[in-house]
Amino acid sequence: MAKQSTSKRPVSTHVETRFLDESGEEIYTANYREEMTVTADGVTSTKRGENTMLVSGEAYNPGLSSGPKPVLMVGTCDFCRNERPLFPWLRARKTHGLCNIRKLKLCSDCGQPICPRHRRRSRYDRQWRCPQCHKKHKWLLRLKNVFCERVDE
Repeated sequence: MAKQSTSKRPVSTHVETRFLDESGEEIYTANYREEMTVTADGVTSTKRGENTMLVSGEAYNPGLSSGPKPVLMVGTCDFCRNERPLFPWLRARKTHGLCNIRKLKLCSDCGQPICPRHRRRSRYDRQWRCPQCHKKHKWLLRLKNVFCERVDE
C-alpha cells in the first residue's frame, strides 16, 4: 500500500505578466495566483487575479488577452507614460499608459500611438495627431494663410 502524505500543503501556480516598452523598461506587472488545497472535505481551489484600470477606462486582466480569441488587447500611449504637468512647479503624474488597442490611433505625422485623451483632430484635413504634431500643424496652417494666396482657376 502506498504511503499517503498527511500534510495539507497547497499546490499553487503563480503567473506574472510583465509589460515592457521598446527599450526593455518594465511598464507594468500583473499577477495571477491559483492555489489548490486538499482538505478533509475534498479539494478547494482559490484563484486570485489583479484587475487594472486602463487609461481608456476599461478594467483589464491579462487573461483577457490570452487564448486563441483574445477579448481585449492593450497598447501603450507614450504621452500618458511621460505626462508633463501644465505648470512646471506641479509634480509630473506618471501612469502605466496601458490603453485598449482599439481606442488607440496613430499620429498621422510621427506615427506614435495616442490614446483618446491626448489625440487631437485637425478640422482641415481630419487627421489624428499627437499634441506636439497638432501644434506644429496648426502653426503651419496659420503661416500658410499669411504668406500664401489662394488662386482659383
